[in-house]
Amino acid sequence: MADQLLLYPNPASTSATLELRGVTGKRMDIKVADVSGRVVMDMGSMEMAPTENTVKLNVSSLASGSYRLILNTTQASTTLPLHIVR
Repeated sequence: MADQLLLYPNPASTSATLELRGVTGKRMDIKVADVSGRVVMDMGSMEMAPTENTVKLNVSSLASGSYRLILNTTQASTTLPLHIVR
């Protein structure tokens, strides 16, 4: 997936930043799911550089609560916890 994944701030209120270093896939699908697994935000497929990538997430439409950030490439997938507080 990536050598290093950083998600900050976490908890977030209106926006969060995802930093990825050493991505193994060229394209990445980024989604946010609620605790029941329902996808509440789909950022689509994004082109990734093999070195370093920064993705800004606008989470202002999400209610306070716990979510999972879902990252998928053709080679791997992973999830990160994301907490929203207002």
